[in-house]
Amino acid sequence: MVWIACGVSASLYTYHARFAGICSPLDSIRNGFFSYVSSYCGDGKNGMLFTVPTFSSIAYSLGAYASLRFGHSRHSILS
Repeated sequence: MVWIACGVSASLYTYHARFAGICSPLDSIRNGFFSYVSSYCGDGKNGMLFTVPTFSSIAYSLGAYASLRFGHSRHSILS
């Protein structure tokens, strides 16, 4: 989550005023981080650089939690 927060922060910091009236900062974030459709607004590289690793690590963490919480240990099967 910190990784994507850094990406959003950097994207807002480098937001160009020339897009004012065409694209709001929120549109730039939404299109750059959460949309794979090409657009005049937002940097498409942000999705692969920030969004995919963040969502992958969240999915891995949820899977590990579910495995530890609901999985059966091998010792209980062998006993």
